[in-house]
Amino acid sequence: MIRKALLIAALVIVWAGVPGVVRAQDDPFTVRNVEVDVTAADAMAAREKAIDEAQRKAFERLVEKLAVQGSSKAVPTPDGRTLDELVRNFEVDSEKVSAVRYIATFTVRFKPDAVRSLLRQQSVTFTEAAAKPLLVLPLYSAEGSLLLWDDPNPWRDAWEKLGSTNGVVPLAIPNGDLADVQDINAEQAQAHDPERIRAIAKRYGASGVLLAFATLRPEGSGNTAVLDVTATRIGSAVQEQTLVFSFSDEPDLQRLLAKAIATVRKAVEDSWKRDNVLRFDKPQTVTIKVPIASLADWVELRKRLASVPSVAKTEIVSLTREEAILTVTFPGDTEQLAAALSTRDLALVQDGEAWTLTKR
Repeated sequence: MIRKALLIAALVIVWAGVPGVVRAQDDPFTVRNVEVDVTAADAMAAREKAIDEAQRKAFERLVEKLAVQGSSKAVPTPDGRTLDELVRNFEVDSEKVSAVRYIATFTVRFKPDAVRSLLRQQSVTFTEAAAKPLLVLPLYSAEGSLLLWDDPNPWRDAWEKLGSTNGVVPLAIPNGDLADVQDINAEQAQAHDPERIRAIAKRYGASGVLLAFATLRPEGSGNTAVLDVTATRIGSAVQEQTLVFSFSDEPDLQRLLAKAIATVRKAVEDSWKRDNVLRFDKPQTVTIKVPIASLADWVELRKRLASVPSVAKTEIVSLTREEAILTVTFPGDTEQLAAALSTRDLALVQDGEAWTLTKR
């Protein structure tokens, strides 16, 4: 009995001791790789001017990152004093200084509550939930050939040139090496082979894949080309989704491919944002059962739950050695809560009217 009481006390202490902040790399209010190049009367003036410019650029990128397409246009860039109040801190990742010039790369961290307040005042529709990374499979069809890892594949080359993304839906580009070839081929990708897709996604630590299937076809007399793109999100924790596009009116193939990739990236991000918009006007509190296998299991689950930025409040209703009953308050519905939790490898499952939370 004493041992049981001590364990429960330890669980409560662990709960209280876990910080409710997001790790820097997971923080949706952190903007990295902000580059500035400023010239002024002297080095000190150039540095001060560069800090102001870095904060302005970071804020614009933050709004673009969080806001649903179209909403960000409603947000004017704040003046210097307001920006200072929005910024929590910043780091200089690299810098070069001369007598009158300052070149640097910054990481800027914003105050979550201040940014939320500003966006809500401007009636901006936004989300804070970041999806787990998706691995891009650049499947390409042209002149009767179906290509994935084989060369030449200009579609894959274009994705590699533009590189990975770090938005609310991070997109990773595969290496195209022997391990990739062994995991999945072009025909298996086209067939959405679930076993092969799981294999390559797991090896890259991705939640699933974005199958970006591009078909190049001639138009009219054959002097111009049209690129048809079907982008399908497969194997992730959320429901499979497909986006369809056609692109033309570009003078060369490289520009056509780059235009298509930029559009696909934007559409995937915006689709996720719309599905995970925060509804501060309709907060919901859900009672959840959490099975506890061990103290370490409880600690790990609590850390993951605390790292979900959009969870407004969590309280313990009851606690035993075997399970905890929690109430979780979230600005949205249970589907959005489940999606947000899935980004931390937590599974929220409904059984009748009850909800259970477990680690994946």
